[in-house]
Amino acid sequence: MDDPEYAIKTVDALVPKSLDDIIRKNRDKAALRLTTPEEMMELRQKIFFSEPKAIMDEWSLISMIRLTDGFVQVYLLGNIRGKTIHRLTSTVQQIDLDKQLLITQSGSLYQLGKPLDGEHGMHQLMAICAIFHTWGFGNFLGVPQFFY
Repeated sequence: MDDPEYAIKTVDALVPKSLDDIIRKNRDKAALRLTTPEEMMELRQKIFFSEPKAIMDEWSLISMIRLTDGFVQVYLLGNIRGKTIHRLTSTVQQIDLDKQLLITQSGSLYQLGKPLDGEHGMHQLMAICAIFHTWGFGNFLGVPQFFY
């Protein structure tokens, strides 16, 4: 079919408009949203500064909630400073908001630069989709597939 309007509508329907729009199947099993202040407080610890893996700008903390038992995993989403790379880290283990540092499950240290102001952009949302597929649960949650 060579209908450009149809193609535009199809692509537009695939691109998520928000964190909540990423999970499109099995929504009774999982949810994705911004991390709450209470969830952040559970991760607060003093972190000693060393060389960070990257400085993240336009960052936010997002939470994947397993609705069957309330289990929460927090991730750092952001843009690597000085590059056009969007990153979703492994699970956040510790955060020191006073020093603007956090450590992930993989042991990586990130410095928090400029936080996200407003809504997540299309490119960050598409990056989450692509990463969820590489992590192996994108299909189960009906996440649109993009290549990253």
